[in-house]
Amino acid sequence: MAAVSTPLSSAGRCGPTVMAPARRTRRSPEAAPTPPSLAATPTPSRSSSKALARSCEEELAERSLSKQLARTLEEERRKVTDVLAERGGGSMLRGWRREFDPDGNLEIDFEDFCRAARRLKFAVDTELIFGRDDDCRTLTLQELSPDDGALFSRLKQWVAAEYASARAFFDAVWSATSSAEGGAGSRKVNRQAWVEAVSMASSLGASEEECGRIFDCCDYVDAGYVQEDDVVFLESDPKVRSQELFKAKVTSFDQWKSAAAREYVQLVERNRGLVARGQQLTRDRGAPRAWLDRTFEQLPEVACFAKYSRTVAEQHSIREAREAFMRHLVQVHGSGIRAFRRALAPEGAFCFTFHHVRAYCNQHSLKLHTWHLWRGLDRDNDGRVALEELCTEHALALAGLKQWAAAVPELGECAKLWKSPAAAEASRQKSGTWFSEKKMLHSIFVDTLRRLGWPHAGDKCKRRLICEGLDNHGCGVITQHDLEWLDRWRAPEWTYAEPDPEAWAEMKALLVKRYGHPLIAWRKALDRSDTNAVTWAEFRAAALRLGFPRFAAAWRTLDEDAKQCISMREYDPESAEMLRSFRRWAEVHFGSIKQCFRRLDADGNGSVSFTELKRACHKFAWDGDVQALFYYFDTDDGAGVASDAPRSVRYGDIVFLDSWAAEATAQDVAAFSDSTEVAEKKKNDKPRNAAQVAAITERLCTPVEFTLARYKSSDYLSKPPDWLRRTVADRADPLADFLAANRRPTSAGARPPQPTRSASDGCLTLGRTRMSPPMRRP
Repeated sequence: MAAVSTPLSSAGRCGPTVMAPARRTRRSPEAAPTPPSLAATPTPSRSSSKALARSCEEELAERSLSKQLARTLEEERRKVTDVLAERGGGSMLRGWRREFDPDGNLEIDFEDFCRAARRLKFAVDTELIFGRDDDCRTLTLQELSPDDGALFSRLKQWVAAEYASARAFFDAVWSATSSAEGGAGSRKVNRQAWVEAVSMASSLGASEEECGRIFDCCDYVDAGYVQEDDVVFLESDPKVRSQELFKAKVTSFDQWKSAAAREYVQLVERNRGLVARGQQLTRDRGAPRAWLDRTFEQLPEVACFAKYSRTVAEQHSIREAREAFMRHLVQVHGSGIRAFRRALAPEGAFCFTFHHVRAYCNQHSLKLHTWHLWRGLDRDNDGRVALEELCTEHALALAGLKQWAAAVPELGECAKLWKSPAAAEASRQKSGTWFSEKKMLHSIFVDTLRRLGWPHAGDKCKRRLICEGLDNHGCGVITQHDLEWLDRWRAPEWTYAEPDPEAWAEMKALLVKRYGHPLIAWRKALDRSDTNAVTWAEFRAAALRLGFPRFAAAWRTLDEDAKQCISMREYDPESAEMLRSFRRWAEVHFGSIKQCFRRLDADGNGSVSFTELKRACHKFAWDGDVQALFYYFDTDDGAGVASDAPRSVRYGDIVFLDSWAAEATAQDVAAFSDSTEVAEKKKNDKPRNAAQVAAITERLCTPVEFTLARYKSSDYLSKPPDWLRRTVADRADPLADFLAANRRPTSAGARPPQPTRSASDGCLTLGRTRMSPPMRRP
């Protein structure tokens, strides 16, 4: 008897090997041959032999089915890979990332696969493809393409073993490449450089062809280069990979929002230009709709643009209010300094407050924005307006005269000009007499100054400013009281100092020597309140602390336009531009300085190191000097900190940028003023339509007088004409009220009541009511 043994079936038939006796019937071709090792086994029973035959038939059928399923599975896989290769431009891995797996998880679930198949219009046996393992809900790259799956599995293990993270792997590739593209803010590695760098890694053991396939999988958008965010999916730790992918998505979304914000800002600027030119607004099909304005206005870049636009408009309004106020003072009082002495700061005062300005505007019915006017007048923001702030040119001329008089030995003060021999001689030469107790003409006063050796006697502008400043009544004369008023004025040192660039250079050198950097000197010595505005008092106090005597000349060098306030732009233009660009960068990308610090503080310890600040600036493409910015913010100089401790920046060190007053450039304010003037001109010159012109013509041609002949007509009492209803009744004229109250129905032959004229006062009498005749228009 020959025995046959069957192998274990994959259907779950477990147990010992079953022995079956050999039959004497003819063996079928499909029957398995009897192993020679089982020829000497004992003869089993008849029932065992039937069971063995049945199991052999089932095993052969399963083997045939497995081969058929394997061929079918391979065909289905080939269908999918061919479609992906077509979509990936010849690379199946690029098509996999582009259509199936943009996040780089190297797997796709069943629902996403079905949606992709419907979108790409291919049909496969999903049950066969997804059901080859225990997980029937996901399809991995290993299951679809075993060679590519094994390659990336080996790559991820190598990256985890050789580098700390996927970004460290990219840094190594970037440093090893010689044909990289882009700058430090946007590092890019092209295909050739990638293949050369990765293939040189002996521990990975990847060929150039395999390195090219890896590059195709990373560059799934077919951009021709790989960036740092494109290799994040190679991270082995799922938690770290998800965080990095989320950051990459947020960065991409931020870039899209920035592009959309820039487009919206361009649209707003174009519409403003059209409105300024009086043209009709036009919107193309790609322009944002009106109902999306609020959504766009919430974007940080749009909000920053709107904030700057409001700043420009506010500064324009401030300038317009000041100019209108000064025009009013000149029109009413003759000059600004005369208005200062007589109306704004009377009784010998040399300053006025906001309450005086408001009272003056109410008294003269000036329709000005009072707060904008006050901001235009109070330039140093100290709560009062001095003579040098309202009338700078007159103040400079008067301060120079006062300083000169104090230096003249025979004078000592301006009041002594009145009784000086030079004044008496000039008066006798001009008029023949001299009355010291009354008044002095402008010509006599100027001649007196010339005789005393005043250095600006030949300057016509200086002479005019001096005479206007001292002539309180505008009568062409100067009194002794005017000179005494000038002596009582305590002029600041800068009003009679001349600009000296050498003095400012010397003072700045002292500041840099003491504080190490101009930016740190600005914050610690000058702008201690962090407002980006240094007044004369603050500058003077800082110079006295330094022991620098020529601070007035240095101030005049910085404050060229005599606005009594300087900013970082006048102090150090390069540093001012750096801080302005950083503040705008922070507002555009994060919304504010506070939100920017939260994003920069990656570890959440309440401080930002130089490395964190540099990484964030490079990531979000700020091209300023990061090192100078960091040391400008870090103003503690290590106070209370160990010398070997790393330096850092806290939120309190950069929050001052939020409180800095936004400065609009003179060009932007001038452009806004020009557009406003054009818009107002277009509005005033707006042509009227034909109906409006006809209505105005008819109204002007209609008589408004009421004659006695028209009053006597019966048609008037029965039915007033249209012109009377329009010109009299509609204006609530007393005559129309009288006619409406006394109108009575009359018979056909009745005669209306006749008016009679009174002989005493010449008034018309109708019945028992007296009325005065209307006035005729001349």
